[in-house]
Amino acid sequence: MSEVVLLTHQDRVATLTLHRPKARNALSPKVLQSVVDHCQTLALDKSVRVVVLRGAGKGFRFC
Repeated sequence: MSEVVLLTHQDRVATLTLHRPKARNALSPKVLQSVVDHCQTLALDKSVRVVVLRGAGKGFRFC
């Protein structure tokens, strides 16, 4: 099974990427639970100062 939310960590910045481009990164219960799980883990990581939420593909991007 592929991950629906990818986590990368560089310096003090963690990036969560919604990884469902074919579904335009729709927020399903599975995606939301994965985001919550990652955030709970990141909250305990004292090296993380910023969390960026982004989406893969064309869904969920800044204008």
